[in-house]
Amino acid sequence: MTRRQFLIQGGLVTTAVLAVPAWAQSAPVKIVVGFAAGGSTDQLARLLAEGLREALGRPVIVENKPGAAGRLAVEAVKQSAANGETLLLAPHGPMTLFPHLYRSLRYHPETDFLPVTGIASSDYALAVPAAAGVTTVRAFRERAQTKGGAATFGSAGAGTVLHFLGTRIGQGLGITMTHVAYKGAAPAVIDLAGGAIDATVTPLSDPLEMHRSGRVRVIATTGAERTTRLTGIPTMLEQGVDLDISGWNALYAPAGLPVADATTLREAVHRVLAQPAMAERMAAIGFTPKPMSTEALRALQHRESAVWAAAVKASGFTPEG
Repeated sequence: MTRRQFLIQGGLVTTAVLAVPAWAQSAPVKIVVGFAAGGSTDQLARLLAEGLREALGRPVIVENKPGAAGRLAVEAVKQSAANGETLLLAPHGPMTLFPHLYRSLRYHPETDFLPVTGIASSDYALAVPAAAGVTTVRAFRERAQTKGGAATFGSAGAGTVLHFLGTRIGQGLGITMTHVAYKGAAPAVIDLAGGAIDATVTPLSDPLEMHRSGRVRVIATTGAERTTRLTGIPTMLEQGVDLDISGWNALYAPAGLPVADATTLREAVHRVLAQPAMAERMAAIGFTPKPMSTEALRALQHRESAVWAAAVKASGFTPEG
């Protein structure tokens, strides 16, 4: 190789490196999750991190920061530098529901964060005891009407998305849904199978095995389309209830991340989510890839925030301090 060829190649390499955003050459990317290791959001974050290591060509790690129903993680990312090195992977509750539950949140979902992209969606389900003989939403309503127009439902905790989703389902059915709080979805589904409560409102993955074994029955899901994880289960919309709400997780950066850096990050995530193997691995833990533009994610967040505001108001829940 001549000296001239060496200098030309060196110049090309230098130009290529300079074309990469500055944050892509520095410290590892950290994805912060507001829940303990092993949960569904944590598993999703680790799948994403694995894919991004190759897509970005740099280390990507997951940091668990559980506490306050995910709020501690949100607050920590808000206070981080807007350099692309600290990101938040969160379910929609902290961004769409919590502003209507807490009077003094230490963050503002719409001004403190840049919505980078959607990551995944998941189905919510209404399940009943198999022994009740109820197979449709209409039959569930009719059964409640024989008991004074009321039914009990369990979820994984008071003040959660599931709590207010159950209330919203009751509004759509014209009955009173009385919430029973549990310390997790598993004990709620166990009580459901035993007939201690009339229904559960949970992510579909929670009652799935008991549905398949015949101990409980999923009678509806709450998204716009039928779930691919169970055949023959109609949506609430198909059964005449005006309800279209799915669970979703999204990736956020602190507000102020440069547009070029956000674009590079979003495109890398979308490449990861487009891989068939990634879709299969996500499906195994109950998720479907949901890549979105910043604009689409911001619009979804704003729209669902209004839905949850109405649900909280209708429930009579008093916002906490």
